[in-house]
Amino acid sequence: MSARTWEVTTHVTGKPRTVEIRLYSDVNHLRGAATRHNAWSGETGTFTEAAGVCHGFTRGRVGPDGHWDEDQTVAIIRLAKTHLNPLVIIHEVAHAAQHIYGLDYDDGKHVEEHMHSGNEDFAYLMGELGSAVLGIFSATFTEETP
Repeated sequence: MSARTWEVTTHVTGKPRTVEIRLYSDVNHLRGAATRHNAWSGETGTFTEAAGVCHGFTRGRVGPDGHWDEDQTVAIIRLAKTHLNPLVIIHEVAHAAQHIYGLDYDDGKHVEEHMHSGNEDFAYLMGELGSAVLGIFSATFTEETP
């Protein structure tokens, strides 16, 4: 099953970070793809109840100079046309934003110490990602199909 794919990129944290958005025809295809991703990455879970899924990761390669070069893409959000609504979208975007925040704001503290109502960096990150992903599907919420 192929999925329609988009990418959204943010620079809020000072590093370019890309989140891949994959839209499946239905939730069963989404769950199958998410389960296969987990099997490939060594994680567990079959997502039998999932209406959306976000996989956060870090990947890269050793460059010609022998140093690790991290890829810009750090998450995949999987959505299904049959369950496409703002609640599911924002829920999965929150997972992606938390992952990016954890990657880029590691100052020796636990991320939980940063997660409070006055955290402007996280709010901007969440707002930028959420706005970009909702923008992709805005036609859906006016009864058009993306």
